[in-house]
Amino acid sequence: MNEKGPGIQVSTRALALIAVLGVSYFGLTMLLLSLLDTDYNPISQAASDYGVGRYSIEMNLGFLVGGVGLIAFAWAIGRRGTPRRSRAGSTSSLSRA
Repeated sequence: MNEKGPGIQVSTRALALIAVLGVSYFGLTMLLLSLLDTDYNPISQAASDYGVGRYSIEMNLGFLVGGVGLIAFAWAIGRRGTPRRSRAGSTSSLSRA
């Protein structure tokens, strides 16, 4: 019997899907808003400039969904865990020699 602690059990695949959809939504939001507002150049100006003005709701929603996607990505990577024998300690021992 595999008993885990209380809480929501989310599969890594679901988290990966949320990550891909969230970051894609942000990218598509930037693309569409740059096509709709020709006065704005997303290459030379900050993306947060869309957060005020005519398209503020769309851009702020893009930031929110993209952020949720990045959190889901970090969570999915964290769920994979680290191996018992990490190689991170081996570099520190070499630098002391």
